[in-house]
Amino acid sequence: VFEMREVTIGTRNSEYYTITEGLSTGDEVVTNGTFTVDAAAQLQGKKSMMNKRKIADLKKPMSDMKMKFPASFQKEFKKVLKGYLEMKDAFVASDAAQVAAFARVTSKSFKAIAMESLGKMEQSHSKKSIEMLDAIGSDDDLENQRAHYVMLNENIVPIAMNINGVEELLYVQKCPMANNNQGAVWLSTEKDIQNPYYGDTMLTCGSVIEEIK
Repeated sequence: VFEMREVTIGTRNSEYYTITEGLSTGDEVVTNGTFTVDAAAQLQGKKSMMNKRKIADLKKPMSDMKMKFPASFQKEFKKVLKGYLEMKDAFVASDAAQVAAFARVTSKSFKAIAMESLGKMEQSHSKKSIEMLDAIGSDDDLENQRAHYVMLNENIVPIAMNINGVEELLYVQKCPMANNNQGAVWLSTEKDIQNPYYGDTMLTCGSVIEEIK
C-alpha cells in the first residue's frame, strides 16, 4: 500500500535535497515503478505527482479542429478505421510484427481514397497520417513504432472526429504520461482503457476525453 506525501525541501547538496517536512526517519520511499503508482492513483481519483489537474480536466486541443470531407471520403475512411483499430490492438499486445502488418494494410486503404477535392488542412492531415503509417509499417522496433503512433494520432484522430455516422461508437482516449509526459491520444471502440503506448506496463492508464458517434 502506498500513499502520497507532500514534502518540503530544504537546502540542496549536489544532486540531493534535504527533506524538512513530510517524511520521518525510517520511512520507505518508492524509487521504481513511480509511473505505475501514479497512474493507479489517478484512476482512483487521487492527486497526481506529475499532473496537477485531474485526467478528466485535461485540455482537448483537437475538439476545435473543424474539417469537411466529401461523402465518398467518409465512406472509404471507415475502411481505414478498421485497420487502424486492429493496429491499436496490436500495440496493446506489444506485438511489433502485427503492428507493422496492420499499419501497411491501413496505409494501403488510406492511399486508395481520392484526395484531390480535399481542402488544405484535410489533405495535410491525411498525407501526414499516411506518412506515419508507412513509418510504422517499415519499422520493427516497438518503441519507434509508438513514437510514430503519437504523430499518427495527432493527425488521424481529428479526421475521425469530423466523420459523420461512424459505424460504431468511438472513444477518443488520452494517456497523460505518454509522449514524454506531454500526453497522447488514440481511438478505441471500447470504453475501458487499454493503453497502446505502454501495453501491460500501464494497461489502464488514461481516460475517455471525447466520444465520436
